Amino acid sequence: MKRKLLLLMLIPLLGLMSLKAQTCQHSVELVDEWGDGWNGGTLTIKVNGSPVLTNITLADGTGPEIHYFDAATGDDIDADYTAGTWSNENEYIVKDGGGSVLGQSGQGSATPVDILNMVGNCPACLPPTGQSETNITTSTADLGWTTGGATTWDIEWGPAGFTQGAGTTITGTTTNPYPLAGLTAGNSYDWYVRDDCGGDLSDWTGPGTFSTLCNAITSFPYFEGFENGGLIPDCWSQSFETGTINWGFQAGGHNGHPAAPAGGSYNALLYSPSFTDRVTKLITPALDLSGATFPHLIFKHAQAVWPSDQDELRVYYKTSAGGTWTLLPGAEWTGNIPDWTTEMFALPDPSADYYIAFEGTAKYGYGVVIDDVRIEATPPVPLSNWAIYLGIFFIGATMVFHFVRRRLA
Repeated sequence: MKRKLLLLMLIPLLGLMSLKAQTCQHSVELVDEWGDGWNGGTLTIKVNGSPVLTNITLADGTGPEIHYFDAATGDDIDADYTAGTWSNENEYIVKDGGGSVLGQSGQGSATPVDILNMVGNCPACLPPTGQSETNITTSTADLGWTTGGATTWDIEWGPAGFTQGAGTTITGTTTNPYPLAGLTAGNSYDWYVRDDCGGDLSDWTGPGTFSTLCNAITSFPYFEGFENGGLIPDCWSQSFETGTINWGFQAGGHNGHPAAPAGGSYNALLYSPSFTDRVTKLITPALDLSGATFPHLIFKHAQAVWPSDQDELRVYYKTSAGGTWTLLPGAEWTGNIPDWTTEMFALPDPSADYYIAFEGTAKYGYGVVIDDVRIEATPPVPLSNWAIYLGIFFIGATMVFHFVRRRLA
């Protein structure tokens, strides 16, 4: 009888322990105001006194870089920050299982401090995590996520920057990933997703952001002067090769080197205030050069040294979206170019899905600048005139040869 009584007493206790042990995914976001990482700063997250994330840091870029850890409702969460150099640029944000902020430190250019005694929280209906966008075409995209536990979800989507409630809502879908159709080529979209737990709804997760592919450029000459109000031109893209430094769009280079664009009010600039190399490609839209007779690239370029730190530029091409980048022969600059210089290159292996990439390497110089990018599909003079130009060249060369020969005789 005593054993039965003891067992009956233990059952509720075990139930409470099980409830207490139910954890969910919390998160901490690392941000850097300047864009060069935390420079030796670190953060340790403890749950009930035990480290669950130890000495995490933002190695490079502005972030946010998100780290996840498990905690249960009522758990004590502490954040211990250790400063590196330029610590006033650092910031971190701790969020509970529903995405609500538990603590934040470092905003407003203040050096972060420790945050103690935050309390874990796991909502009854957990939100999804891990949004992804795959199989993107000119008019479709597959939207994926990791469920918080439900098997039914709601999605809201619309143009990038839309206000929630004003988008298009898809309710009660059981498909993950969800095939979204009816999109417009070359447009950017935001989307949100939430779990439907059958009598409760989670908070929304998002936005996720993606851009549909652009239709290939078919009309030439194609010109891009980066006159887009300081934003990346439509259908251009970037690829981070080392670090996470974006190409910017402004007038001239850093600190006025050069002082102004080659033309118009803006040019493209890759600049980094760090001695650690950052490499980023700035990529054209797809180009249909299948009917080109003599495709070639013309652009203007500068990269001023500062004072001995030299940025670099290389130009690549590939013949399909999934192809391998190949360096354009001779399109590599590793020395000082203080003023705008015009460059011209033939484009090998033209195809119907052609791409050009301007790969800048930022080394704390005054920056790599490019402007007035022009892509021609035909020779700069009619083909019938090439014989004339070549004839003039050879006649001139022959005259010089005979003149020198007579003078030396």
